[in-house]
Amino acid sequence: MNASSTTRVQQTLAETLLVQTDANHGLDAIACADRQGGGLVLTGEKALVTAEYVVNHRHYTRPVLVDRGRYAGRRRKFACEPFDNNWISRQRRLELAAVMPDAGYVAEGDTAGLESILTRVRSLGDDAIAPLGLHLSWLDINRGLTTLIEQVEAAGVPIAIALEHPKDPLGPHYAFDGLMSLLAQPTPVIMLRCDVSAIGTLCFGALAAAIGTTTGLRHIYPLPKPGSNGGGGQAKTAAIVRGCLAYASLDKIDQAVQADPDNMLWVCECPWCNGRTMQWLGSAPDPESAAYHHSLETMYHIRNNILSGVVTPAERQRSWIAQCDSAMFQFLDLDSITYRWEPPAALENWAARATHQITLRPTP
Repeated sequence: MNASSTTRVQQTLAETLLVQTDANHGLDAIACADRQGGGLVLTGEKALVTAEYVVNHRHYTRPVLVDRGRYAGRRRKFACEPFDNNWISRQRRLELAAVMPDAGYVAEGDTAGLESILTRVRSLGDDAIAPLGLHLSWLDINRGLTTLIEQVEAAGVPIAIALEHPKDPLGPHYAFDGLMSLLAQPTPVIMLRCDVSAIGTLCFGALAAAIGTTTGLRHIYPLPKPGSNGGGGQAKTAAIVRGCLAYASLDKIDQAVQADPDNMLWVCECPWCNGRTMQWLGSAPDPESAAYHHSLETMYHIRNNILSGVVTPAERQRSWIAQCDSAMFQFLDLDSITYRWEPPAALENWAARATHQITLRPTP
């Protein structure tokens, strides 16, 4: 990839907090993502249809990417399978921020598949990004990380990664450390399917990062084990608690507010909450919509506070780590008042960066 093309992609997406949503909720996401530093990742088989409407009829001018998500789900395709040329050409006609082919899942040890995706994306031209839906072992220094970095650097194309894990991809120490190593490389990296850690990755070198609007869009669920139905209950509606830098279910928030009603942690000044306690989200006419908008407004507020102004990368990193450290203290305080307020493992990893407690270590 030549320098001018890399610059164009970087200029379009630099420091962008993208809202990753399924096509059915794409129009809802516009209201939140139509701001400086905002953009959209439309996901699924209908993503291009929605993108065409958003660009041509709603005249949305922020960055738009389409992620077919063929690397996820029970019927996922795998890395060596061919791209859909029509999917690529339609993105080019729309002049989206970048072209993302419908690449398949990169399974553990599938070096041939990884190389295949990167080689084919390089041949697509300067406007293409390689989507890599990765088994988490690719971030392990003892398994795939060295190969991943070598292959990515050799290809010289920007990558957009999504990570596979049942719950919290950046919870395992090795995965967190591996991501830090990947972000330190010169290749532009876009983080897909994130939660609050999207802000952290922007501070630590990601070109752009996407926060998923549902649990299923914040990571890749692993394939169910043979003989398993892969089931489970429907995910509860959740919202970001600003001071905790984490999502919590509306039921859990309601219980915590009742247990500690005078705690200012529950008061939110976002345009949707408007100074009310977060307990109101559960009793709103449409709790899911209220939680959705509150969470995205909160994320953009955090992003703008850290990234706005003339600050160095080191200052941004210190600011993010300090907020994570503060959030850890909030969890400790809450756990003494109400049942099972445990910090996400990823938050612990971010906070530990303050004292360099995280080191490259073997997989547990």
